[in-house]
Amino acid sequence: MFNAIGYTELGGKIATASHEFVFTGTNGDGTLAPNNFISNGHCDRWTSGGELAGQYGFAWHGTRGFTDYDIRVVDKQQNEQRSCKMPGRLYCFGKNHSGVVAKVVIPPSPVVSRRAFLSKGVSTPAGAAAFDTLCQNEASAAGLAGSFSALLSTTAQSAFQRVPLFADVSRGGFFRRDGVAVFSNGSALAQNVPAVSAALTQHADGTYLQADLGDAWTGIYNFALSPSPPGDVQFASYTCQDWSLATGSYGALGRASAVAPEMVRAAGVVGLRMFACDYAAHVYCLER
Repeated sequence: MFNAIGYTELGGKIATASHEFVFTGTNGDGTLAPNNFISNGHCDRWTSGGELAGQYGFAWHGTRGFTDYDIRVVDKQQNEQRSCKMPGRLYCFGKNHSGVVAKVVIPPSPVVSRRAFLSKGVSTPAGAAAFDTLCQNEASAAGLAGSFSALLSTTAQSAFQRVPLFADVSRGGFFRRDGVAVFSNGSALAQNVPAVSAALTQHADGTYLQADLGDAWTGIYNFALSPSPPGDVQFASYTCQDWSLATGSYGALGRASAVAPEMVRAAGVVGLRMFACDYAAHVYCLER
């Protein structure tokens, strides 16, 4: 799944800021969700609008999340379900098209653009510099010239401020290696209003996220990627104490399989998600 299905049959874009539930009855691996007294995954084969539940994904998720949105990331056995009494969208696929579907040609990234990728490696926090090194090493191994840094907030600086990623709007936005725009609007980025166009699910070597939601450390407090006031003790809990602790603290994650806002802040339907810092996660790597 290269990108989210976030558009209607008329080409209209579904709002990325909202959670658009899509009934699927499908596990993340494509198998049928169970339908029993423990887990009612498909509203009794979609015949019941009663007390049962149906498994769902989100319209602005790719990879696993578009069919099965796991609300508990660490426990992959927990599938998210929605009451069969509640409305939900459906994914619609054509089944009788007899011709060859025209290949969509992705235009090359603008010369002034910068590259972005999801780290293939995962890590517990060992300092923001260690995450930067992870990004740089993966970029170098993939033959990407230039300098790369992890998209992270700290207690003192937002993800925008920590490194000068977004200050030079003349260089445009950030693109995946396949040419798909992720952060497409440099001007919006400079104003801390991320224009997220696609999920950042591609690694530096050109391969794509496969089996999971792509949990990525960000430490981001809100969608503007900005921290609470510097020195705020509470905010330190969003960044694993400035990425210095792998135990005894918590940090905020985004999800690479999602488009805004959960790409940078996994807020979901239950508020900001905090995870123990002993959890090994990806990071987003952006060219400086």
